[in-house]
Amino acid sequence: MVKLRQQAVSFGEHEIVVCEADVRTGMKRSRRRMSVLKEIGQFDPQNDMHLMQVITFPDVLAATISFDGRDWESLPASEFPMDFETFLSLPDALLSVWMAAIYELNPYWLAVDMNEDEHKKKS
Repeated sequence: MVKLRQQAVSFGEHEIVVCEADVRTGMKRSRRRMSVLKEIGQFDPQNDMHLMQVITFPDVLAATISFDGRDWESLPASEFPMDFETFLSLPDALLSVWMAAIYELNPYWLAVDMNEDEHKKKS
């Protein structure tokens, strides 16, 4: 079995552990994205809220193992451990540190999103 990397991030009183994605994590990310897309209907890449719902929020949910000691890793893809409104109320600096750790362990997630955006612009 392959040992995947993990990284702990602290911000104020918050302690977060994120992981390098395995296939299950990648599928959890995809299912959460599909769920949100189904909910919002037509995705508009110019809409900041759509970007947060479809890209940032699913990435955070999928790659987070624990948040303030609460286990997120064992939750099924259909269960969101944090609702979107709570997510939006977090400090931006916390999200910045959190996302940096996630994309450090999973840099191709960013590249795929950027390539999708570029492809859509060319279409």
